[in-house]
Amino acid sequence: MNTLIILAFIGFLLLRKTSQASPPLLNKPAPAPTIPLPLLDESTVFRINRYTGFINDVVNQLGIDPNLLRALIYVKSGGDERAQYISPDGEYGYGLTQITCGRARMMPQPAASTSIVDKIVNSADCPKLIKPENSIWYGAAYLRAVYQGDWVDALARYNSPSNMVILNADAFERARETLLIAEAFRGKV
Repeated sequence: MNTLIILAFIGFLLLRKTSQASPPLLNKPAPAPTIPLPLLDESTVFRINRYTGFINDVVNQLGIDPNLLRALIYVKSGGDERAQYISPDGEYGYGLTQITCGRARMMPQPAASTSIVDKIVNSADCPKLIKPENSIWYGAAYLRAVYQGDWVDALARYNSPSNMVILNADAFERARETLLIAEAFRGKV
């Protein structure tokens, strides 16, 4: 125990001496830890990049980073336009962005310039969300609608059941993963 106290005291003295000798070093920010970017599956990237033109049109209208939208597609469907799942609150998620019909119906209808996108106004229209253009449009519109100044928070809301008031840690972990994938997409288009 006494040895620990002596070592701590010596460390304190050395730190004090170092800080007196060169004060500017203490004011330097610590280097940010580097997080390795995930390796993207090239066949999935190829499938997603088939929609680059439409993704660019949508992100220009909605003000979203195109790589963020590509990453969302990568995580949610792996670029499989026929992907479907049942959400924890019992709704079906459709297509590339796995948008649910309930969320799609809440979104504003696409601009006239996006005439290839179908209007989703009632339950009978839900299967139309399997069409890539519809899934991309409504998924991006929903992501933009839940954005409140923080993309991690917006992605966590996107990944959470619609009836969740408090977001869970899993939703935030998937959001951070999506942002890393968005970064990995830079230069892959």
